[in-house]
This record gives sequence, structure tokens and C-alpha cells, in this order.
Amino acid sequence: MTDPNAAPASTPANPPSDPNPAAGTPPTASADGTPPAASSAPAAAAAAAAPDTAQPAAPAADAGKDGWGADWRQQYAKGDEKTQKWLERFASPAAALDSLREAQRKISAGELAKPLAADATAEQVAAWRTANGIPEKPEGYLEKLPNGLVIGEDDKPVFAEIAQKLHGLNADPKVMHELASWYYDTLQASEAKLAETDAQVKAQTEEALRAEWGADYRVNLNAISGWLSTAPKDVQDMLHSARLPDGRALIGLPEVARWMVSQAREINPTLTLVPSGDGAPAISIDTEIAAIEKEMKENRSTYMKDERKQARYRELITARDKLRSRSAA
Repeated sequence: MTDPNAAPASTPANPPSDPNPAAGTPPTASADGTPPAASSAPAAAAAAAAPDTAQPAAPAADAGKDGWGADWRQQYAKGDEKTQKWLERFASPAAALDSLREAQRKISAGELAKPLAADATAEQVAAWRTANGIPEKPEGYLEKLPNGLVIGEDDKPVFAEIAQKLHGLNADPKVMHELASWYYDTLQASEAKLAETDAQVKAQTEEALRAEWGADYRVNLNAISGWLSTAPKDVQDMLHSARLPDGRALIGLPEVARWMVSQAREINPTLTLVPSGDGAPAISIDTEIAAIEKEMKENRSTYMKDERKQARYRELITARDKLRSRSAA
């Protein structure tokens, strides 16, 4: 039991120093009585001692330069395959919006015509065609062709049928204009190619036949011409226009020329021997044979050196024998 009259314990003269006076000693007021500012040291120390548990911020999703994500087509289509396929035509949302705006502009300007109703009356069809520049009749497609183009007589039946089809489809006249231009441009190019081929074949044939026929080249050509002249006009036209699949003219080939001259000689030997005149061919042949035979007797050395005259003599004899054979038949 404590004695109430006991003296209090004495206070040490020098209390032990606080190893951390800032933490344990409260700040004192200033001389004017202003409360002291709170010290930030404890908070700073606590922050320094706390472990770093903050996580880095997640990067924002790639929104693209135009603010849309890379999957903007899928976002808009929402699983609709047709819409998705349509959007794939455009490189960006801006391009798709530009296309939509252009379509609206054309509609407002009347550039996109309202389609003709399937059950339109004849009067409605006529009005719609007039409003959209469609000819009233099929023949109108062949009018005002570009660059003064005129459909040839041989081509008119084909183009009339095409015009009928286009009119039934209410096609723009520009379709016929483009078609006609393409057709005649192609035809012109084809004709130019054929002319070039004909020139090449003619030069090759002439070179080959001149080397083969020699001095008889012109004579044989005259024989062919004379023989062909006996054919009807339509047959002559067919022979002159006939071509092989590669475009070469049939009548211009050397093998055909050889065959024709053989036929000309067989049918009429005088074609290649004497020019036409008032005298009978047989008399002309006999006269020329007699003249050559006379030279053979009187100047045989000269005759033996003249190969052309020798060949001529053989042709005359052959022609005379054929004529005599036919006369006897």
C-alpha cells in the first residue's frame, strides 16, 4: 500500500535523447501564436517505404487514323454478308461515305433515272423513253452515229436486228454507238491485215513462178486470165474472194496457179500460144511451126543456141496435136 505522505520520485536531470525527435516531439507554436505547419517528412518517408503496386495503363485500342477500328466493316455489317461484301469495295469509312454522298447527288440531279415499272402501259413506256433519251423506234438507234458513221448495205440486216433487241431492252443509244464503232474499227483493221497478207503472198508467188516458168510467166498468167473469163461472173467472184483459214487468197497461191494454167492449156492450147485475132488458131499455129522449121533447116546452128525458140516449138507441136485430136473426135 502506497504511503500518501511519501514524497514524489525525482525527475531525472537529463532525460535520454529521442533518436527521432521529429517523429515524437510535437512542433511548438511560433512566438506570435501562429500554429506550426504540419511536417511532410513522415508522409514522404512512408511513400518511399511502400512497395510499388501500380500497374501500367493498358494501351488504347487501335482506332485508326479516321477514328474507326480496323474492323469497321464488321462493326457496320453486323454479320450481313452482302453488306460486308459491299463495304469491301472501299478502303475506308470515308470512301464509303463519299460514295453514298455522290449517289445522293446524282439522285438529286436526276442523273439516276427511275426504272420503268414492269406493268407500265404503252403510254407510260413511250413517256419514259422520251424522258430517258431512248428512241421511239428501233431505227432510231442507227441515227446520229458517231464520226459520221454510216451502216453499209451488207450490214444493215444485222444491225437492224441488233437495234430491235436494244429497243426491247430500252438500252441507251450509246450502246449502239459503241458497238458500231467497234465493229467498223475491227473490220477496217481486218481488211488492212488482209491487204498486207495479199501483198506478201503475191510477192512470194510471183518470185516462185517466175523462177519456174521463166519467159512463159506472162504467157501463163494470160492463159489463166483467159480461162477464168469463160466462167460465169458469180463463179469468178467466188474464186477471187475465196480464202484459206489463215487468210491467204486461194487464187494467189502458186499451186493453184499451176493447176489453173494446166487446165487452160488442156482446154484451149491456143490460149498460151497466139494472141486473139481474125485468123483461126490452127492456122496461126501451123504458120508459126512452119517458120520455125524453116529456120531449123536454113540456120540450124542459130536455132540450136536459142532455147526459148526450142521451147516455143515444142509448145506449138503439143497444141497442134491436141487440136487435131479434138477435131478427129
